[in-house]
Amino acid sequence: PYPSLKNPGNQSTNEATRLAFSSVNLQQLGAFSNALNTAGTASLPVTLKLSVQFGTLDFNGVSVPSGVTVTGVGTGTVTVTGDETAVNSYMANFGYMPNNGYINANSTGGALASGALPPDVLNMSVTTANNTTSPVTGSLNLVVKSTDNKPRIVSPLPDRMYYAEAGVATETA
Repeated sequence: PYPSLKNPGNQSTNEATRLAFSSVNLQQLGAFSNALNTAGTASLPVTLKLSVQFGTLDFNGVSVPSGVTVTGVGTGTVTVTGDETAVNSYMANFGYMPNNGYINANSTGGALASGALPPDVLNMSVTTANNTTSPVTGSLNLVVKSTDNKPRIVSPLPDRMYYAEAGVATETA
């Protein structure tokens, strides 16, 4: 059998605010092997890969549990490998932090002007020892809402944003 993903669907957060994918919020992500080891006594280990373009992924500073290996914490790509139960338990700490200055919606979650940045997408894939070549994949949109609805121009330089106000040019770094 193929593994499967636990996908809570599209999510939203405010700019500069971490989005927690926790079971408390009914937003937890996870992976299931749907297969037993050769002895038939335990589920197969899973490898869950997650990636975003406009932010970083983390586990809220929680230590990695025994039986789980994690790479890429604090970057846009994270890989979690290990026992299915331990991986899914650890995923309760998973979160997304949008890049500084990144927004893709107004304060109510509505669309910005045409040409605005698209929603970030959390891409996910899961494999098991008996299914390494055909990962099961999924994704969900991450809407990052403005907190002030100020018009702004996002520079291609990652540390610059320009606020557009009548007769005033303001640069932040």
